[in-house]
Amino acid sequence: MDSSGDDAPTSLVPSLQRTLGTELLRYVLTIDEGVSLDGLVLTEFQVQTVLALRGWAGLQPGATGGVADFMQVSALSQYVDAAEASVVNILRQMSGGAVESAQASGDPLVDALAELAADIWPVYLARPSGEVPATFWMSTPIGLYSHPAAARAVGVFLKDPELMKLFPFPPSEASPEPRPGLLAGMGYDSLIVGNGQSGSLSLTNVVAGLVSGAACRLLMTGAPLSLSGMVPHLISAVAQLKDLAQGREVQVPALVGLAGLTLPEGAPPLVLPHGRLRRATNTDRELFLGGSLSFQTVLETTFPSRVYSVREHKFDDQEDPFADMRKYETRIQAAYRTFAHSLDLVRLSLLLASPVEAPWLAREVARFVSDLTSTGGSRSWSSSSTGTASYELPVDDYSKVQQWLLLVTQKHSASLDIGMRRLLSAATSRSDPIDGFVDAVICWESLFGVQTETSFRVTASIAKLLESKSVKGRDDLHKELKALYGKRSRLVHGGPEPSPEEIEKLKKRAVEIAAACLRAFYQERDDLIPLASEARGARILLE
Repeated sequence: MDSSGDDAPTSLVPSLQRTLGTELLRYVLTIDEGVSLDGLVLTEFQVQTVLALRGWAGLQPGATGGVADFMQVSALSQYVDAAEASVVNILRQMSGGAVESAQASGDPLVDALAELAADIWPVYLARPSGEVPATFWMSTPIGLYSHPAAARAVGVFLKDPELMKLFPFPPSEASPEPRPGLLAGMGYDSLIVGNGQSGSLSLTNVVAGLVSGAACRLLMTGAPLSLSGMVPHLISAVAQLKDLAQGREVQVPALVGLAGLTLPEGAPPLVLPHGRLRRATNTDRELFLGGSLSFQTVLETTFPSRVYSVREHKFDDQEDPFADMRKYETRIQAAYRTFAHSLDLVRLSLLLASPVEAPWLAREVARFVSDLTSTGGSRSWSSSSTGTASYELPVDDYSKVQQWLLLVTQKHSASLDIGMRRLLSAATSRSDPIDGFVDAVICWESLFGVQTETSFRVTASIAKLLESKSVKGRDDLHKELKALYGKRSRLVHGGPEPSPEEIEKLKKRAVEIAAACLRAFYQERDDLIPLASEARGARILLE
């Protein structure tokens, strides 16, 4: 077949690839994973598909870029009544490909959502423009609003007394006739107050969010996108939404992007009690955690989501619609602290398990939570430019990290929280090594601090803890600790700053000592863990 000239089908493949993305184009043209798109020789059926794509929405693929290109992609989800399929699946069939069908589950809501997903899911193979949050644009493909399965899902929702606790306020516009299909849910809009991304939520967005959320949850695991892979996540999302409607807490999937730690290429994930560590993928960067962020490792975990209040979504001069958000602010912040604390225990375990010369200093730089009360989930990221050296965690050391996390989780006490946070801050977060040095010594004080004779009591306690079997070793360490403590005191009281090389050494040594103290607590002296800092130091010095 002649493929010469700018308008020839083969010459259009690169621009289609820019607009649709490689994976979506493979799906539409029915091209196997291992086949290169470069210099592709099209079959007669694929030529017809390419020509149809060129004229889709009246725009030349790849010509506009950004949001406009993505709107073209989203329009491929449009449902065609005569064909009983979406445009993207019609095009796939034109290329000679088969379309996966949804299997019945027995739950009418799940079945309607799975049928909707069967026509919508291929659009999620596209990679939207970085101009907008990708997961937001994934949340409501255009085809959803014309699909009969979406109308059925809304109908099931409206008849479920438990789910409708999220939308107890009838539409404000009274109508003598029932609104048909999907329009029946258009007027239901609530203000959801929870520890996800609180805000307005409409019934139609919930239906869309359940489908897109299932796609996101599958992609978050690093698995390839498929309808069969999405269905289990649809089932779990519906079950979680019902729990949220009853006011119960659910653990929703979350991803944390970590800098300062790498896993070997091709290495399996490190399995932890509440998640797993794995290498970051392009999907993590493009969809969830931000393409410009320099993280190498991802922690797959969960976030404790809960709905505290549901109120009518209206704005007027008589009522403050955000009063409930302020009312529950303390509980919302407590949920985030709980999540941060569990993450800190993982980061601390990595540090304590690591070799001194190449520490695994995991630092959070981005987070995505697949929260059911927020369209497209919620994302956050750090703007800090802190440069932490990244050291590789060998597979042979996985068991060491697992053992440390088990030990830390079992024995950790709130009395060590400040020390843990200061140590992690010193080791991973401070861009200025002087701040890191100060933080590390504050960690010492939180472990053994007293009201009087602080310098002597803190340094003597640490020396005796770490050199309990050697008098000479204890004396030598005590001298070093006093010198470090003195340098820190002079710095915080306006003394001259050491050279960059010296302060980096001081910080590194102070961090090593703080980590050594915590190792000793967890491994040998867990009797000291629940004590207050002053009592802890007194017990060691009086032994």
